[in-house]
Amino acid sequence: MPFRLRLLCTLLFAAVAVVASAQDDPCKSWKMMPQGEQNEIIEKHVLYRDAVKMKDYDRAFPLWQEVYAAAPAADGERPFHYTDGRAIYLDKYAKATDDAKKAEYAQMISRLYEEERKCYPGNEAQSLGLQVYDMFYTMQRPYTETYPIAVRAMDTGGDKTDFRVITPVGYLVSYMFSNKLIDQPEARRIIEQARGIVNNNAAGPNAADYRAAQEAADLAIAPVERNVFDCAYFKAKLEPVYRADPNNPEVYQDVYRQLLQVACDKSDPLLAEIGAKDRAAKQAEFDANNPMTVAKKMMDAGDMDGAMAKLNEIADGETNPDAKAAIYLNIASLMRRDGKKGDARSYANKALAAKPGYGKAYIMLGDLYASSSRSCSTDPFQQRLVIIAALNKYAQAKGDPESAGDAQDRINKYSGSLPTKEMLFERGIKPGETRSTGCWIGETVSVRSAG
Repeated sequence: MPFRLRLLCTLLFAAVAVVASAQDDPCKSWKMMPQGEQNEIIEKHVLYRDAVKMKDYDRAFPLWQEVYAAAPAADGERPFHYTDGRAIYLDKYAKATDDAKKAEYAQMISRLYEEERKCYPGNEAQSLGLQVYDMFYTMQRPYTETYPIAVRAMDTGGDKTDFRVITPVGYLVSYMFSNKLIDQPEARRIIEQARGIVNNNAAGPNAADYRAAQEAADLAIAPVERNVFDCAYFKAKLEPVYRADPNNPEVYQDVYRQLLQVACDKSDPLLAEIGAKDRAAKQAEFDANNPMTVAKKMMDAGDMDGAMAKLNEIADGETNPDAKAAIYLNIASLMRRDGKKGDARSYANKALAAKPGYGKAYIMLGDLYASSSRSCSTDPFQQRLVIIAALNKYAQAKGDPESAGDAQDRINKYSGSLPTKEMLFERGIKPGETRSTGCWIGETVSVRSAG
């Protein structure tokens, strides 16, 4: 038989012997062996471990095979042969390109984990956590293989479950539930179990690691969360978020939206509270952008002083001349509506101070005067002096292109109400002479006649 073939057969038989020996008694230690055999195994143990420390796994492998076959549990106190064996097979797994080989190596790694847990039961929780890590991150084994190990890791470890299990659990549950491999009650139980572990480690030395792992798990669970949990769950999850920053619209609007999406009723106390807050905020925003509406509400409620104070506050704080003038003119309109013509004139003049040449303000003044002509005096001539004052304002309004058309319409309307020539003759007044309008208007005008 050729040498290479004999060597291959020898290695094959050795590998079979390794498996057979370990299967016979996976907890056998070299302390159970005769002294001579024990010394030989310890020597090979030291040699292969030196190679493992240098990551020379190819050199370590045949030596490890021998010591593992003879004494799987090493000295019975430390699980070196299991942990080192996994390191060697993980290296083989990373280098393998054949799926069948990868599956074979993965099976051997799982076996080494199981044997370690059998022979060193005190390390069971830690061992399961490390196995989940290797299966999920290092080997990226199918989720259907990893899921039962992850569940077992949490069941065994309880609050001492390694934080590195938490994130994989999120992805595993999401996958298993999405593919109908587990039902809703199981998905909910596993997610809540993982979160309970994180919560119970919130004050521990690794609290930050548990929180980070949970955040990553939450992202994985998000696509199925609404189908797994009910309104009560989401309320418990989201209410602390809302309470931590209750006046932040971005926060409470997002909480409200999420709760509606999971079929929470708007009449629920938490949703009712947030809904009322949101409506109040939107109303406040609307009011801030619509001061006249606010003022009108105050006026309708009889709070004229409050309305005026509000509008003046907004106008005083306005830096845009056009906006400031518009607010003052709106106040003038309110004053006019309330019959306070003198106050209306004052605010129209404020509008002109803010925006010189503002045609609408001149029209307001002209309208105030024209509407007062009959109430200011019973003397027809005196009444027409008031019309002259109004026409003067309309004439000024024509200088503003935006108001020129309205101003001309009023001029056309009131020009026929100027004093007649007969009125000037009877009073001995010549065109161009000045007279006072009297009344609350108190302007001096240059007299002119119609025609």
